[in-house]
Amino acid sequence: MLTFASIATIVCLFPSFPVSHGPNGPRAVAKQSFVLDAGEYRVTELVELSEKFLGRNYLMRTDSATCQPDSQMIKITKRLELDRNGCEEVVSQLLYHQDWIMTPLDASRGIYEWINLAGPRLQHVKRRSFYMSPDDVIARPSLYVHVTTTVAVKHLDAREMSKGLHQWAYGRPDLLQILTIGYKNNGTILIAGMAHQVSRMLLAIRQADENGANAPNRRASPMQNLQNQINQLRGQVKQLSGR
Repeated sequence: MLTFASIATIVCLFPSFPVSHGPNGPRAVAKQSFVLDAGEYRVTELVELSEKFLGRNYLMRTDSATCQPDSQMIKITKRLELDRNGCEEVVSQLLYHQDWIMTPLDASRGIYEWINLAGPRLQHVKRRSFYMSPDDVIARPSLYVHVTTTVAVKHLDAREMSKGLHQWAYGRPDLLQILTIGYKNNGTILIAGMAHQVSRMLLAIRQADENGANAPNRRASPMQNLQNQINQLRGQVKQLSGR
């Protein structure tokens, strides 16, 4: 079990999330709508189109045998007209389908790198995780980027809750390579993973914590209270079985 203390110093070094603290200057002011007509697009083409619309600089390595975005095609059957957030979210979804994730190199200057999950630079996805508040993660469940967040619990045991989340994750091999869960002093949980999955975890944690506050057996023994907390979390985690 990872503890919060073992990774807290790393979390403090994570850059600010670019959507909440977006690039400054006139380059960040893009056209009002990002339009994708129905048809087939290369992965590199989608990256270039969104890069221009958002006023950013995107990097993407194409020299690996496992990372060849020029040959990866994405088919869009319905025309899409999107705002700035919609552009970020939809492009992140489409490229995630091809195992690409956007990471920040220098978010203040609008420089980002797209990294392939099957490529040699996978470790940089976690190292460059976007730090977001729980509310920001929950507000954008359609954004497919790697995020790190911390959430405080008042009525449940953070250590036991993190154990429950670990049990759920072990049944999802697709999560383990980019998921980190830790805790601090049984009162704070740290989660690092894909934003669309972390948002579901946060909702389950908050609901379980609220259920703990409203539990009728507040005078039960400490061991019984702990078992009740575990059962409540397990019930909430079951709701996460769908992606």
